[in-house]
Amino acid sequence: MLETLSRYAISLRPLRPGLGIALALLALVATIAIFNPKIAGLQTALPALITALLWVLCGLVFIQVFATVPAPPDADLQGWSRLVRRINRGFHWLLFAALAMITAAAVMLTARLIGDLFP
Repeated sequence: MLETLSRYAISLRPLRPGLGIALALLALVATIAIFNPKIAGLQTALPALITALLWVLCGLVFIQVFATVPAPPDADLQGWSRLVRRINRGFHWLLFAALAMITAAAVMLTARLIGDLFP
C-alpha cells in the first residue's frame, strides 16, 4: 500500500509549487483576519480559510512524505540494515495514520461548514 501511495504522491508532485503558494497566501489572509478584527468580512470567512489551509497543508504533507517511500527489506538483508529499513517503513505507516486522522478531521470540519452554510 505504501507503494501505491508513493505512485499517487509522485503523480501529484507537479502540484507542489501551486500548493505552496496557496498555503502562503491562505496563511497570510488568515493572519490578517486574526490580528485585524476591524475587517468584518474576513472574520466571517476565517473558519473557511482555516479549513482551506488545512486541506492545502494535508496535500503538501502527503506529496512530501510519500513521494519517496523506502523499499521493503529484501530477503538477503540481515542485521541492522534490515532493522533500519523496517523501522523506516514503520515510520511511514505511522505518518500515514497521522495524515489519515488529520484528513478525517478536515472532512468533518468541511462537512460542518457546509452544514452551517446550507441548513
